[in-house]
Amino acid sequence: NAAAALNSSPPQSQQGDEPPSSSSQSTAAGHRADRRKGGSKKAAASSASDQRNQVCAFWAALPVDRRLALLKTSISELKEYYKTHKDKDVAAAAPAVLDEVVDFATEHGCWEFWLCGICEERYPDVAHSLREHVSALPRQVQAMLPQEIDADWAAMLIGSSWRPVDVAAALKALEDEQVDNIGQDRDKDSMSSDNWSIKDKSDTSESSASPHNEECDGFGVVMREGARKWPLSDDDERAKILERIHSLFQILVKHKNISMNHLSRVIHFAMDELRGIPSGSLLLNHSIDESPLCICFLDASSLKKVLKFLQDLMQSCGLSRSSEKDGELGDGDCFPKNNTILEGVTLDSVSSSLILDGRVFGGKSKSGPENVDTDEFLSWLYAGSPPVGEQLSEWNCMLVDRTSQGMQILDMIDKEASSLKNFCEMKHEQLNIEEGVLAVNNIIQEEQRLRDRGGRYSYQGYEELLRNRQEELLETRFRSSEYDAISNVLKEVRTSHFGYDEGFSGMTSRQCDFDGAAIDDWRLHDFMHPSDSVVPTIVLRMKEHVTTELGKIDARIMRSVALMQQLDLKLEPAAFVDYRSILLPLLKSFLRNHLEELADKDARERSDAARDAFLAELALDAEKNANKGGDKKPSHEKSKDKKRMKDSRRSKDLKVVMSMIILYALLLYTTEFCFSLYYFLGFELE
Repeated sequence: NAAAALNSSPPQSQQGDEPPSSSSQSTAAGHRADRRKGGSKKAAASSASDQRNQVCAFWAALPVDRRLALLKTSISELKEYYKTHKDKDVAAAAPAVLDEVVDFATEHGCWEFWLCGICEERYPDVAHSLREHVSALPRQVQAMLPQEIDADWAAMLIGSSWRPVDVAAALKALEDEQVDNIGQDRDKDSMSSDNWSIKDKSDTSESSASPHNEECDGFGVVMREGARKWPLSDDDERAKILERIHSLFQILVKHKNISMNHLSRVIHFAMDELRGIPSGSLLLNHSIDESPLCICFLDASSLKKVLKFLQDLMQSCGLSRSSEKDGELGDGDCFPKNNTILEGVTLDSVSSSLILDGRVFGGKSKSGPENVDTDEFLSWLYAGSPPVGEQLSEWNCMLVDRTSQGMQILDMIDKEASSLKNFCEMKHEQLNIEEGVLAVNNIIQEEQRLRDRGGRYSYQGYEELLRNRQEELLETRFRSSEYDAISNVLKEVRTSHFGYDEGFSGMTSRQCDFDGAAIDDWRLHDFMHPSDSVVPTIVLRMKEHVTTELGKIDARIMRSVALMQQLDLKLEPAAFVDYRSILLPLLKSFLRNHLEELADKDARERSDAARDAFLAELALDAEKNANKGGDKKPSHEKSKDKKRMKDSRRSKDLKVVMSMIILYALLLYTTEFCFSLYYFLGFELE
């Protein structure tokens, strides 16, 4: 039997009566220690599982009103629970955190806050940091910000398919339409979709077999002009350049690095190029400048200029070649908010209690404790989580990290704002230069108009005219942008290889060639004003230079603005903290401990009630058995029966007591404890 097995001696070693070696003793001791550890782990796991099952049964048996009461936690009880916590660090930190949480929620009506590392304060919105700690741009600087393209232009630049248009075929069709615009059937046929393809279907030429043999309708209604469809070209070089242009436009639009000035410059350049081709004016009557369609009419050389312009913009705003390929800057959100459902805890109207609802436990059930699923609640309550002390330490570390992150981003925003201010000041200087260059250009154009109307030799030379204007401005003692522009033009005239030195040598050789023949007006003009052919070229070059510089500065400004916008968006999650991320763990630990105590109390009460009922039933049975039988037997037999009944009753009473002890143990302890109790009392199990 079991007792014999426990009392049996171990087998002897081969050495007979020799005592066991020290190594065998240590090995046996190690095995016993391992068995004790394994048994303690099993007992702990069994105890935890039994405790959870006990809480589960207790919660499932509770009516709705009791659940409501249990999920409404008194803040004073919560703080008192942590003040007496066995961990001294938790006892010191947790009540302070709870006071801080309740005070903030009472004052602001929310759990979320943003840390300001500069003020070392907590605010219910992120606007404080941007408003108080980011330098605002002066109005003069704000006026320098370029205008962004609208949504319609952005959609046309990003979407659709850009294909080169067959300009010769398009002009031919427009000329035919202009010759006979009465609207006869022939004109309708010529405007049909079949005739607006690259070539007629009956044409078997090489171009008609091109893979680009389709209609250009990539810009929707604007490109098609209602029913009009432009014929496509099979020029592969133009198609490849257009594809690269389209790709650069997509990147610039995506990162908000292109302004209306940039786009207008491209459109105006395209329209000027189209005006220069024979019969190009016919295209201008069809609103092709209202979409990127006009770019698709350009030849390869003009497209390369557009491509170079966009590449310069890319370089100016700091977009790399990798950005050109994949269109990504890597400016994604590095500080995503915590996606854990935290909505399900509220503070009551008098700020004395915390109330949980079903959204805490899984988000599937409806709001309210009465709708809480038992399994979801217990899964949340017993979900594996670090100890409270560790979570409080993580909370403090998170506050330090979020403060540092917010400070870092604020510093980046401030530096970017300083760069933006410098760019705007540079743009202001370039605008002043542009103003002076335009003033010089107006002087040249006005003189040209006077020459066109005046008689022979009645006009002044450009250089002389500019010198006179420079002297007038010098007398005003005000150094204006016009004065600086005139000075720069005159300096360029002197240093240009078209200047006086070569002019005079050229004139000397030309004078030797005069043989009395008639000298035309232009040769006489060159003789009298040798720099007039140089000044307009210099002014035009200065205009182009200042326009290019303004475009580059605008690109840098837009890039800086886009970066500041991205940093503003990053600041919100970087400095964001939710008090519920520490409040819920504290509340969960308290609730679990509280429910376990209630479940234990309920189990003890049920055990006591069951014991009392069982004892009462046994007493009643004993009383009934005692009253059975009668006085039918003789006295000596009655004496023997009385003795046997006394012994039987004594044995039965002992069994009753033992049964009650076993029952009580079954209700309060594990099965292992019951077996141990049997052995302790000397019983043997068969």
